[in-house]
Amino acid sequence: MRFNYVPMLVYAGVNVSRQPVKTPMDASKSDRTTVAGKNIIRIEFDGSMHSRVVASLAGRERVMGDLTPSEIIRISGNDITDFSLQRRRSEPVRDRLGSGTRTVITGTASSLRKTVAVIVYDRFPRMAFFDVEYTNTGMSDLPVNGWTNQHYSISASTSAAQRAFWSYQSGCYEKRPDWVLPLKPGFH
Repeated sequence: MRFNYVPMLVYAGVNVSRQPVKTPMDASKSDRTTVAGKNIIRIEFDGSMHSRVVASLAGRERVMGDLTPSEIIRISGNDITDFSLQRRRSEPVRDRLGSGTRTVITGTASSLRKTVAVIVYDRFPRMAFFDVEYTNTGMSDLPVNGWTNQHYSISASTSAAQRAFWSYQSGCYEKRPDWVLPLKPGFH
């Protein structure tokens, strides 16, 4: 069974299946895995498969938030957030969206394997396309209550000169105010 959804600029999918474990360990827990697109966007994963987004805006790098569990699965009412990084690989990709690089990282937590594939395309250097898969490697069924993909908190600067995020807020007003406004702390 495959579940897909399309949030703003990131494609994400989830697949839960049962297969035996065959993942060799080739990455230590202290290693960091980086997925980058043409020096504009970078996603960093740590040894627990927590991640964060780093952007290069106007020649300066901005860390958009802390390393957090960005993909979470809920089994029997409990969130599984930490997966021990076991394997990573990068490979060139060419499909209907063009050429790019696919980075696949795999981790385990008890009888569950998580695989995150991230593609960055040369033509779309500001976007990262995610595909997330969970595999039950145990012998008993795991009741899945839900999952979350690309759960990132973005740390906003309080300085007007440093604001990196803006929002399109259109409307019909007699005075015709700006429709594109900088986001301020507390914006929901």
